[in-house]
Amino acid sequence: MKEQMSKKDLEILRYVHDDLGKKISKVLSTLLGKNARMSLRNLSVESQPALAKKLKGEYLCAEYSVKEHDAPGMQCMSTKMATLFSQLLMGEEKKEKEQLAEKSIEVCAEALKKTMEAQSAVLEQQLGKKYTFELTDAATAVPADRLKAMGQEKWMLVEYTVGVNGFFEESLYELVSFPVAAAMVEAASGRVSPQGKVGSFAPEELTPRTGARGLKDLSLLLDTPLSLAVELGHSTMNLKEILELGIGSIVELDKLAGEPVDIKVNNKLLAKGEVVVVDESFGVRIVNIVKPNERI
Repeated sequence: MKEQMSKKDLEILRYVHDDLGKKISKVLSTLLGKNARMSLRNLSVESQPALAKKLKGEYLCAEYSVKEHDAPGMQCMSTKMATLFSQLLMGEEKKEKEQLAEKSIEVCAEALKKTMEAQSAVLEQQLGKKYTFELTDAATAVPADRLKAMGQEKWMLVEYTVGVNGFFEESLYELVSFPVAAAMVEAASGRVSPQGKVGSFAPEELTPRTGARGLKDLSLLLDTPLSLAVELGHSTMNLKEILELGIGSIVELDKLAGEPVDIKVNNKLLAKGEVVVVDESFGVRIVNIVKPNERI
């Protein structure tokens, strides 16, 4: 495993993350319902003390674990960006606030979880190896305090510029554990050409697309397994009532007869539907698709 990064190593990592940012832009655009841009601004290897000087004050810190390497990592956005980002996700009007609300943190964390899932898929296609990013915590904090608790001396600092016209243009920082960054360099060897081709992607293939054609840009995610569930309703019961249930018992739900059922994907509401019978099986007919901002 590498202990130092050469100029060539850093250049390879810049190719990889420049490509990664462009791909995640399309995922962000889908989440936000607006054209979002995410471009690489800078990439370097920094010590923990140097990072403490660069990232001062409080940020929304989203910590993650890279499963295959049992290594930590973190994404940081300013509290201002997090506030505006969450407002856009929830379909609210732009309004800067002094305090980052708990709901805003939850909404941002859910969106970052989805971009991390996409990041894992892009890196696997780029480098031919798995890098599973799993969100472990999201909270406002001073990045240096979080990094100190992680016990890593060196980090790869990736700075992206994330923008949505008329809403915000801010920096998003990603702190990648040095061993993970070194593994990326090793995996990328022979897969990054002098012209900047990364894996199966070439620069000319990364131009922004709009309209229906943009769906093709997410083709690498189409094989991702998702769980789809149809919920007829809910009921809250105490332990005594649960223990008294038996064959023939009736549980009253919180929905009226004939009311649309909820169709959820990965436990997120996607649509409303009505129950139908198909041959001898039950099915559900979609009658309404929820708005994008309501799916977060």
